Amino acid sequence: MRLESLAIRFKDTRTVCHYLKDLDYDVILCGKSHVNPRSAFPWTIEMHSKKPAGDPKMYTKPATPLDQLEAYFAGGSPNNQRPFCVMVTSYYPHGEHPKQTTLTEDSVAITRFQEDSPRTRASEAQFNQAVKNSDEEFERALALLDKYDLADNTVVIYASDHGRFGKWSVYDRGLSVPFVVRWPGVVEPGTRSDALVSFADVLPTMMEIAGAKPDSDFDGKSLQSLLKGQTDSHHQYVYSVMTNQAIINAHVFPGRMIRSKQYKYTRNYNAMEVVQRKEKAGEALTAFLRMGAEQHPNVPEEELFDMIKDPHEQNNLAADPAYREIKSELKQKLQQWLVTQNDFLKDEGSMPFLATHKHFRLDLLNHPKNKVTLPRELKNSLNGYDFYQHRNESRQKESNRGRE
Repeated sequence: MRLESLAIRFKDTRTVCHYLKDLDYDVILCGKSHVNPRSAFPWTIEMHSKKPAGDPKMYTKPATPLDQLEAYFAGGSPNNQRPFCVMVTSYYPHGEHPKQTTLTEDSVAITRFQEDSPRTRASEAQFNQAVKNSDEEFERALALLDKYDLADNTVVIYASDHGRFGKWSVYDRGLSVPFVVRWPGVVEPGTRSDALVSFADVLPTMMEIAGAKPDSDFDGKSLQSLLKGQTDSHHQYVYSVMTNQAIINAHVFPGRMIRSKQYKYTRNYNAMEVVQRKEKAGEALTAFLRMGAEQHPNVPEEELFDMIKDPHEQNNLAADPAYREIKSELKQKLQQWLVTQNDFLKDEGSMPFLATHKHFRLDLLNHPKNKVTLPRELKNSLNGYDFYQHRNESRQKESNRGRE
C-alpha cells in the first residue's frame, strides 16, 4: 500500500514504524523505498544500495543491501539485541528487465491472453530473469536467518506488489499476488488457504504476534487465527481501490471493487457510458474527464464476475437479470465501505483531480522542459473544485522558485 497522499492529508497518520517501535522493536527498511512523506515512516535504520550486483545485462536494479543487514544481525548495530521487523524490499521484478537471461524462450509459459510470438517469449524470459533475481535475493536473506540462528524465532512474510501487467487495476491479474508465511512451529509447511485476506491485515497480524492488541479502528484484522489453523475463513468481503489519476498519466478513471468468495463487483466511475450519459443530460464536463474515459472506451460502468466459474473475468454478468440481487447486495456493501473510508466518491459528486507528490500537474505540462504538451481543449477547463490540494508545501516551493 502506498501512503503518499494519505499521510500528507492526515498529519497524525501512524504506520508500522510507530506501532512496532512502541513495542520496542527495531523497524528496518532494507532496500527500495517507495513511501512518503518521511515523517510518516521514521525507520529505526534505513539500508540502501545504489549499485547492481553482477553482470549489468542481467542485474539491472540496485542490489538489496543484504550486506548491511548481515552487519546488523552480526552485532554491527547497538540495537542488535532488540526484536526486529525488517522490510526487505527488492527492486525486482520491476522493469527495466534484464536484456540477458539464463532462461530460454522455450521455457516460458504463454497465457491465453498473450500472442505467442518470439517477441512475447523474449519479453517473458526477461521478466522471469528479474523474478529469478528477486528469488536469489530472498534466498540469501533467509540464509542470513539460518546463519545467525534467528530462523526458528522469526516469522517471514513473502508477498508481491501486483501481478504481471496488473498495475492500476482491480482485476485479479493485479490483485491476486503471492502471500506466503513461514512461522516455525506454528504454520505447517505446505499448508494452503483460499481465505480472503488483504494487505490491510498485515499490520494487525504483526502487532498480535508481537503481543499487542491491534487498534479497533484498523481496516484489517489479524491473520493469527488463520495461520494457526484455528479457522479456515477470514473476511467475508475484501475491497480494492484504483484511482489512476495524477500518477504518471493524468487520466481520470477511478474504480472501486468488492469481492466475496464467489463474486466480484466493480464500479468504474468515469466509464465512457457515464460520460455520455452526463453529456446527454446536459451536465458540464471538463475535457479532462472525457480524456480519462477515452483511455478505456470498452470498460463498462459496472462489472460483475463469478470468480469460481470465470476466474479470468471474461464474462461480465452485471447486466444479467439472473444476477440482479447479487449485484445489488455487493453494490450496497461497497457503498457502505466507501462511507466508512470517507472516499471522495461516496457522495456521487464530481471527481476531483488528485494532486500528488510527483508534481504531475496539468498546468506544468506545457513547461518548455517537458516533452508533454497540454491538449488545447484542456486549457482553462479545470475549476478549483477539480483539485484535492494534498500538498500545500509543494505548491509553496513552486511559487517561491517562480519568484527567484
